[in-house]
Amino acid sequence: MKVLSFIALRLALLLSLGPLNAQTPSFDELATLGPGVATVRNPSAVALGDFDGDGQIDVAILTPDSVWLLAGTGRRSLGPAVKVVELPAMTIDLPQLLIAVDLNRDGKLDLIAGGSRGWAWVNKGDGSFGPPAELPLDNIVSARTADLNGDGIPDLIGLTHPYHPRPTFSTMR
Repeated sequence: MKVLSFIALRLALLLSLGPLNAQTPSFDELATLGPGVATVRNPSAVALGDFDGDGQIDVAILTPDSVWLLAGTGRRSLGPAVKVVELPAMTIDLPQLLIAVDLNRDGKLDLIAGGSRGWAWVNKGDGSFGPPAELPLDNIVSARTADLNGDGIPDLIGLTHPYHPRPTFSTMR
């Protein structure tokens, strides 16, 4: 197995070489990451999805002050790193998570970022995002989305940091 990684990014990308067998999965490295990738500093979380509406899987990367998008080309490569979101100043210490989910049921993947606080951005469908909306997340370290109550709208399930004064499991609608 080959791993392509960049120390500045701490990002490894692997491509499956085919169906998994019972013994060993087989992967190959992604050929290129695209120009500008070295400008993405201190990444802490990654989310995958088609953020620009072209049918290709893109990579969103969370850093302490922004979210970057590397557009998928469908040809074993990613496009240039483009900053698509500026985090509100001094709002997320220790960013922990980045989730891609369609929050408003418009068919476009939106983004949720969390750490000491949480934010959401609605996808405009072209690889850009609207203004941030603050979420009631406090010291969240792990989260997933699912429709818990069957209303067709994703709910957010999160865990707070274990050293938080009151560790909790919470849901948000």
